[in-house]
Amino acid sequence: MLRILPHLLPDSAAAVAFILATSAEDSALHRTRREDIQTDMDAANLRVHIRGSKNDRRDRWVPIVSDEQRLLLAHAATHAQGVEGKLFRSLGNLRHELLAAAKKVALEPLPRHALRKAAGQWLIDLSVPLEASFDSDADGDCRIGAAGRVDSLGALD
Repeated sequence: MLRILPHLLPDSAAAVAFILATSAEDSALHRTRREDIQTDMDAANLRVHIRGSKNDRRDRWVPIVSDEQRLLLAHAATHAQGVEGKLFRSLGNLRHELLAAAKKVALEPLPRHALRKAAGQWLIDLSVPLEASFDSDADGDCRIGAAGRVDSLGALD
């Protein structure tokens, strides 16, 4: 999955990295601010503020529990091109970029929502406890990961 990043514009690649690290939903991406990511990626209790609004669980602090999440967040913080405090610029073309990038690397079409599900599956694959895996998912539903893998996305390599 990560092999699509070089085929995306920098801001879009940063948004994909952010989604994979935090399972942030689309609406939260547009509200994400630079200060939502701590500057010290080595902090013991690293959390990221996700500014969701669909329900009470969507505005949340996501625990960052793996080195992979830290690397993805560092990528997002470095390459995001937002202005006036926002982390990202307009991501209106992200859907089309993802489809084109997936085609270039021979993956099935890649919807944005699938990135959120892949984030949870990735944490499970890394043997992160289920409670931490699903703390990052605002749906609050453990069945998302337990129901099965998102095989069409390929490995997160």
